[in-house]
Amino acid sequence: MPVLAGLIAILTTARYGIDTGLSGYRNLTTLASEISPVVGGVALAAVLAAVISSGGPILLSSATMFVRDWLPFTRRYDSARRLRAYQVTTVVYAIVAALAAWVVATRTTISILDLLLFGFAMVVPPAIAVGYVIYWPRTTERGAYWGMAVGYGAGLVWFALIKLALAFGFSAPEDASALHRLLVYCLTVDGEGIDPSYVTTFVPLVAIPLVSRLTIDTSGDREQFYAMLDGTLPVDREPA
Repeated sequence: MPVLAGLIAILTTARYGIDTGLSGYRNLTTLASEISPVVGGVALAAVLAAVISSGGPILLSSATMFVRDWLPFTRRYDSARRLRAYQVTTVVYAIVAALAAWVVATRTTISILDLLLFGFAMVVPPAIAVGYVIYWPRTTERGAYWGMAVGYGAGLVWFALIKLALAFGFSAPEDASALHRLLVYCLTVDGEGIDPSYVTTFVPLVAIPLVSRLTIDTSGDREQFYAMLDGTLPVDREPA
């Protein structure tokens, strides 16, 4: 991926120069449409592969968590029925995603690249939550939950604000305050705004430890989890 990114930067700079304002992911669309559709397609495929490699496991794990945490009646199911519930939930997720993609493609002007990058940004909060859970034992269930929830919400809001700012030509007048100018810069820099992945990274990094410090884990599973994590307790051992 770094080699491909370097190749894209070299080709774009050679074609358009260094003062054209092209930067970041705009190089991908420019390269795909005007320089080399083949290399541009490979670049888009690389971004898509990055999303799929992270999104697939998160989709499956989220379906599992939805069934286990939000459908409590499934706890009485045997393994076969529970597996069926996981499969049905995953299919429902896929159908909802397909409908959402169709609506966006036919009813809006949002590009496929924007959606790919937005999808990549939205896999960051759970990854950060997992990292905290594994490497910081003080992390609580509420901390991980609210960190992911706030991260998702902040990413969605930021993505929507960027699109609205670009659509309505949001700008700062000559006598605008420093805060106003900063907001305009963040939402419109280089014609694409600051990538939502920065928001979905920074917000959970702050929210998870903050909420964990303010809450107490009362589930009683903390010691068992970390015992299994460090290998002192077999993973297949049933809870006492």
